[in-house]
Amino acid sequence: MHHRVLILITLASLCLALGGCAKNPATGKYQLSTLSKQDEIALGASEMPKVTQEFGGAYPDAEAQAYVREVGMRVAAIAERDYPGIPWEFTLLNSDVINAFALPGGKVFITTGLASKFDSEDELAGTLGHECGHVTAKHTDKRMAETSIYQGAASVAGAAIGDQTAATLISTGTGIILLKFSRGEESEADTLGLRYMTAAGYNPRGLLRVMEVLKASAGSGGNPEFLSTHPLPETRIEAVTGALGQPPCNAATSRTDPRWASDYRARLLDRLGKVASQPRPTGQPQPSPSQQQLQERREVERVQQQRRSRGGG
Repeated sequence: MHHRVLILITLASLCLALGGCAKNPATGKYQLSTLSKQDEIALGASEMPKVTQEFGGAYPDAEAQAYVREVGMRVAAIAERDYPGIPWEFTLLNSDVINAFALPGGKVFITTGLASKFDSEDELAGTLGHECGHVTAKHTDKRMAETSIYQGAASVAGAAIGDQTAATLISTGTGIILLKFSRGEESEADTLGLRYMTAAGYNPRGLLRVMEVLKASAGSGGNPEFLSTHPLPETRIEAVTGALGQPPCNAATSRTDPRWASDYRARLLDRLGKVASQPRPTGQPQPSPSQQQLQERREVERVQQQRRSRGGG
């Protein structure tokens, strides 16, 4: 009990030291914030060239890029209501890796590997809407603040307890908590993605088909959901299916536009085979989501700065 009280006191102190909470218009929730909008825009702009290069560069087809940008901006026009003043950019990456992600400040990416699995513009809009949700929910900012609090709590509480085993357990526990936050963020982005794509005129069932693609691509391997940074595809399918029966999605599930499939085929799928994706060197590991890499790198810098300010070297 003493350990638990100490942890709670430490968390509260660190939260107050870090700064206040603000209500996010996209989620309606109060969350910690360490970055201003201009900070996020600058951070995303500085990381964008590195991320683009890491994933094989932008796909060298102007029409395909224009199409992804067109769909993305249609969805972003809705997301803009939650978080105005973002310089949105949408990039199709020349990589066979199945992935899509966003950097703070509205830099959104989807790989040719994932785009090639889709059949309709609805699915592309659902994916880009999900990534827009990460931006408007300020998930990078939120994760950086939470990581600082929980890592700081583990360090301070472990030192105060004076028990290395207890300190290790506390550190492990905070890691699991942070993984839970990450799963929650993915689910939150799914909810926002449904909202944005539906308001933009797309059939929300497109996001359900995206989840089915991810499930098929995941196979039978992977970590259990409890220790995973993302919800299992089955969990996300269940959640999205439930949302389809609720307003405003239920009124849009019968929405069909034959152009969504024909345009997707002509303006994207038929053009993907014209330029080969750049193979990754043998033995080089697949990159983890760049948002997570960015968070980890920034957090290391933050912890080092805190130690220097305390005179700890």
